[in-house]
Amino acid sequence: MLSHHNNQSGFTLLEAVVALVIISVSGMAIFEWLNSTLSNVEKVQQNQQQNQAIRNALAYMETVNPMLETSGKEELQPYLLSWKATLLEPIKEGSLRFGGKGLYDFGLYQVDLEITDNNQLVTEITLRKTGYKQARTPADGVFNE
Repeated sequence: MLSHHNNQSGFTLLEAVVALVIISVSGMAIFEWLNSTLSNVEKVQQNQQQNQAIRNALAYMETVNPMLETSGKEELQPYLLSWKATLLEPIKEGSLRFGGKGLYDFGLYQVDLEITDNNQLVTEITLRKTGYKQARTPADGVFNE
């Protein structure tokens, strides 16, 4: 008598195909997640660089007197800072606490900044800044008026 024992071990073709589909779908999901994470990291790095450029530009502009330098350019590696100042109010004479003219004249300026990187605009900033210049000397007798 012949007896047929069907003791096959291993996977059927259907099981193998289902396993491959599950692995493929999981791999695609992981790849998409990694891709979006790397894209987000790149955006965060760009924003950090832009914020650093803005901080550097604002720190530099603290040293600029818009009454004496109405426009200019300065390299803040790797960026280029350009500015143009426009007088908003007529220039006013400074005054002393107890009357009389002070030594300085003052003006309120709008300063438009452009920060570029390789001739590409990174950002534009507008700020207001006081300009000043010495218009009189103590020898002019301003303290006696």
